[in-house]
Amino acid sequence: MRHDPSEPHVHLGPVSVDRGLRRQGIGGLLLIRHVAHLDTVGAVGYLETDRPEAVDFYRRFGYAVVGEAKVLGVPCWFMRRPSA
Repeated sequence: MRHDPSEPHVHLGPVSVDRGLRRQGIGGLLLIRHVAHLDTVGAVGYLETDRPEAVDFYRRFGYAVVGEAKVLGVPCWFMRRPSA
């Protein structure tokens, strides 16, 4: 919570697709629905990831890195998506 934006936002919690099911578009479908909801309600999106490869994935859906820090010794990226 320490890194959450002070503005009202929707915090996308931990989401992952099983390693054996990745690269089939499942994560993309989930994010399409998520960002469509954000756009419908005019909300800011926010998330945190500790997976470097996920940063580019989330960027495809309008998220941008707004901060980086180590959390419990693990590199973490904080990402925000502006409201529509």
